[in-house]
Amino acid sequence: MEDTHTDSAATWAWFRSNFQGEIVEPSSSPSSSGDSPSRYDALRSAWNGDLDKRPRVIVLPTSKEDIATAVLFSRKLGVEITARCGGHSMRCCIDDGVVVDLRTLRKVTVDAQARVAYVQGGALLRDLDVACDPLSLATPAGQVSHTGVSGLALGGGFGYLARRYGLCCDNILAVTIILASGEYVRASKDEHPDLYWAIKGAGHNFGIVYEFEFQLHPLPEFSTGTLIYPIAVAKDVLKVYRSLMDDAPDLLSVYCMLIGHPQMGPVVIFTLSYVGDVASLNRDANALLSWGTPMVKVTHPIPYVQLQCQMDAHAPPGPARYNWEGLIEDVDDDVIDHFVDHFLLSPAGVSTYSMMSRMGGAIARTPAITGENAFGLRDKKYLVGLVGTFPPAAGDSSIRDACVSWGKTARSFITSDYVNSAHELSTLERTFGKNVGRLVAIKKRYDPDNVFCINHNLLALSSSD
Repeated sequence: MEDTHTDSAATWAWFRSNFQGEIVEPSSSPSSSGDSPSRYDALRSAWNGDLDKRPRVIVLPTSKEDIATAVLFSRKLGVEITARCGGHSMRCCIDDGVVVDLRTLRKVTVDAQARVAYVQGGALLRDLDVACDPLSLATPAGQVSHTGVSGLALGGGFGYLARRYGLCCDNILAVTIILASGEYVRASKDEHPDLYWAIKGAGHNFGIVYEFEFQLHPLPEFSTGTLIYPIAVAKDVLKVYRSLMDDAPDLLSVYCMLIGHPQMGPVVIFTLSYVGDVASLNRDANALLSWGTPMVKVTHPIPYVQLQCQMDAHAPPGPARYNWEGLIEDVDDDVIDHFVDHFLLSPAGVSTYSMMSRMGGAIARTPAITGENAFGLRDKKYLVGLVGTFPPAAGDSSIRDACVSWGKTARSFITSDYVNSAHELSTLERTFGKNVGRLVAIKKRYDPDNVFCINHNLLALSSSD
């Protein structure tokens, strides 16, 4: 990032006189006891307990003007800047920089007639889902309700509705975004169309979004199911799952997880979701539902907003984690063997689970309403992920090191990286596919000084490839 810093005292005075929101420094609101974190420590904590950064300042804006002021402030100081929404990203907090914490901007307004949701940049998935559910409307989002909409949408956004209605980024109609210059603009098909294309899949590189406009879809009926099998039959049942999903309708999604269950031991869990009634779900998923002798088998109607919260128990904030999601062309028998075998090799002291979800459907097609975008991995058939949870290191990093080693081996068959869940930076081609050249050109136009550099960075990585 270009160093444009000026006198620090004068810069701070300018910032305090122009920023209307809360400003939290390391010395702010010190704790009166060792048991209660200070305001600063509470705000810098992240979903992943492995992230322990100490920013120079955390700011909580109340408007797009405040966000613009924070961007200019970071440039005047000559320090890095990052944005935080739900706090899931490993880049939501940084050392010695400015963190723009958007949690004060969570308003969601729904225009039911136009089927459009106006969503402020700090909103969580639960804010969006709760606002839309009474109107039997929804837009594709993730699977954990305390995920931030902004981080998810700008990098893609997989979820239960993606095979039917596309990725979260495919449903962005427009954004109001604050650029590196401090200017805020609306990007849509008709306004800054190149920026609009780029933010849908690589948006973390281009600015901080104040507001999204999302396309909504009717969701009058929604159904779900759960199947649980012992790990001993994992390889066989995964082949049945693969065969089912090769010809499954877009209405059906099936999410697979290998996990250690507290009562049942290591198991395979399938979560089925269906845009329609239970009878149709049972018909279209019959090949899987009728296979073998599951430990649990149930299908039933469910409010979409309720299903959106079911994964929360597997993803509580606080524990230290090594997590990774990537995409692969297909799942053959060798991939299934690797997927299961390495789950069973979890190191001592580490709690792990592995995930697999079939893409395809609307994900594989150019979005009909919003057009092409920067998400460049639509030809991949499967999203695969892994999570290792371990105690935060207290001087001894051996358990963490073992977890990271396990994770890197377990993900060795992944050929492309999902930008929202890559624990470490990788090559641009693995993340953005064929869109790299166009993205780098747009980055140079809108952020030539690389102000927004705490991400899968288009300029830094392109110069090192």
